[in-house]
Amino acid sequence: MKQKRIIPVEAMGPKRAFHAMSKVNKVTVDELFEMDTVVLANSLFLNPNLTINDLASVLQIPSHVISYRINRGHKKSFFTYINEYRVEHSKSLLSKTNVKMLAVALDSGFSNKTSFHRTFKRIEGITPETFRFKHRILQ
Repeated sequence: MKQKRIIPVEAMGPKRAFHAMSKVNKVTVDELFEMDTVVLANSLFLNPNLTINDLASVLQIPSHVISYRINRGHKKSFFTYINEYRVEHSKSLLSKTNVKMLAVALDSGFSNKTSFHRTFKRIEGITPETFRFKHRILQ
């Protein structure tokens, strides 16, 4: 059986080396979809103590692969990725219920009201109270 010749990336020339490396470093839509589906279907983001290792064990792939997919595919950190799901969930609670802000924060996976407010404002550009008020006016 003939063995395939392995050429070091450096010896390929800049154009071919870039093309070869881009194939290795590409995150596919299917990989992102699988990860997003598992996070949503299992409501993993609601766990305030969720770590990248927890997600890796559910997906049964190494945590560095999860980190790579989130960083390259979604162009954000693991915590930003999870917090965006939490904020979306909290927006649903804010628009459909009259529960207190602390309850919304805890039910959305935040560990406290302060981090909930800070994260919500960073992602949405307004406070949770303002979001609730604006949503009620629109209904």
